[in-house]
Amino acid sequence: MIYRQVLGTHFEANSQRRVNCWTSQKSFCLAKMMSLEQIASEYETRGRLSTKAVSALRAMVTSDDPYSAITLVGDCRVHELASRLVELLQHGDPMVRWNATSVLFSRLKMSEYASECLRVSEEDDDSIVKCAALAGLGEIAPTVGKPEVRAQIGHRLLEVLESDGELVEVRGAAYEGILAAIEVPPLQRPPANKLTDMDTDVDGDAVEIFRKRYAGAS
Repeated sequence: MIYRQVLGTHFEANSQRRVNCWTSQKSFCLAKMMSLEQIASEYETRGRLSTKAVSALRAMVTSDDPYSAITLVGDCRVHELASRLVELLQHGDPMVRWNATSVLFSRLKMSEYASECLRVSEEDDDSIVKCAALAGLGEIAPTVGKPEVRAQIGHRLLEVLESDGELVEVRGAAYEGILAAIEVPPLQRPPANKLTDMDTDVDGDAVEIFRKRYAGAS
C-alpha cells in the first residue's frame, strides 16, 4: 500500500515535471518565433519569405486568433499555406471565414479549391462570407480546368444574380464575380463601397457574355 502511494506520488511529480517542461519549451518557441511585423518586413525587403518566416506564419494561422496572419498570407502570397486557410473556412468566427475566403480566392486565386468556394457560397449563413465566396468564384473561374466545375460556377453566379430572394449586396457580389470571370478590369466594375443597383448598374451584355462562356447560351 505504501509502495503504491509512493509510486503514485512519483508518477504525479513526473507528470507535472513533463507539463512544466512542455510549457517552458512552448513559451521559448513562441518567444523565438518571428512577429507579423518581422515577417512583413522580410517580404518587403526580399520579395519572398524564408522557411523560418513561413513556419512562424503557419503557427499563427493555426492559432486561436488567426485573422491578421490570414491577411499576411495574402500580402506575402504564401500559396503553400492555402490548405491551412481552407480549414478556416469552417471557423466559428464569420470574420475569420470571410478573410480566409477573400484571401484564398480573390487574392491567391486558388482555383484548385473551387469546390470549397462553391460550398461556402451555398452553405455559409453569413452574408459577408457568402459575398466573398461569390466574388471569389469569379476571380478563379478563368483558371478552373474542369468544364463541369466551370459550369457549376456559371450557374451559381447567375442563380444568385437573378434571385429576387437574395439580399442586394449578395446579388451585387455575384455580379462582381461575373465581371471578374470575363476579366473586366476592377476599375471598370461598380465601386465596392456602393450597393449595386440591379436596374441601372448591371450590364446585360456582360451577363450574356458570361452566360455563353460559363453556362451555355440557354
